[in-house]
Amino acid sequence: MKKFYLLIAIVFCTIFVWQITYSQASIADKQQMESPNEFTKEIGTNQGELVFSYKPDFEDLCSFLGISKDEYFKLRKSYSMLEIAQKQNIEEGELFNYLVSKRFQALNSHYNLKKIDLYFIMNYTLRLKEDVKWEMTVKKIN
Repeated sequence: MKKFYLLIAIVFCTIFVWQITYSQASIADKQQMESPNEFTKEIGTNQGELVFSYKPDFEDLCSFLGISKDEYFKLRKSYSMLEIAQKQNIEEGELFNYLVSKRFQALNSHYNLKKIDLYFIMNYTLRLKEDVKWEMTVKKIN
């Protein structure tokens, strides 16, 4: 008989906890739909609209590498950006940090102009390491 009452108590508690959890989740969903926060708001109104595009400043990059712009583009036909940097005695980590910092500066300026939101920045930075590594090691540019 005690086992029966214990079983009933467990079932009752489980249903009670489930009901409280479900109602709180439902309330939170309604509040988020009524007033979206900065993290979930949409920036672009048109689907497929380009909201961020990073274009490197080659003059600044060449200054960092210590070579002229013409020399950079001439070398770039045969060498990767990393190989050019290594010829200039710049380590891979220094080049990586330079390129990442430039992207974060661009993200910050777009964010301050309200062209992108925090959600976009988080998604962008998830792939940032691989994108910068690829850019550093790709051999040829057009």
